[in-house]
Amino acid sequence: MHTYTRIYIGNFDYMFTAKENDMRESSIESKFRDEVKEVGGTAYKFVSPGNAGVPDRVVILQGGKSGFVELKRPGEKTTPLQKVQIRKILATGCYATVLDDKKDIDRVIWEIEAWNPGKSLDKITELEQRGMI
Repeated sequence: MHTYTRIYIGNFDYMFTAKENDMRESSIESKFRDEVKEVGGTAYKFVSPGNAGVPDRVVILQGGKSGFVELKRPGEKTTPLQKVQIRKILATGCYATVLDDKKDIDRVIWEIEAWNPGKSLDKITELEQRGMI
């Protein structure tokens, strides 16, 4: 017997098995948090009262490296307010990105480790091309 989840998006009705449904935001967030911990870092849950739209996690890695990560289900887009907040963070020279697939976790961690504030414009361009900001 299979367990199915039914999701309605617009005029479309999708049914997923439990395995297919494993790409929920919480699943990606849990895996991300575990991978960050594995490299000796911490991915703090970020809530900033009075500042809606801030990214979900603040990541602190060895060597003083840090970044902000907004987590989404695959294909889910950021809200207009999240886009504004991510652009603000990048404009300060800090790292910020949107993670919507478990396969990109290693890349995001590597980007935080290798981050240079001079890369902010390139990151904005990349996120714009992906339709995330």
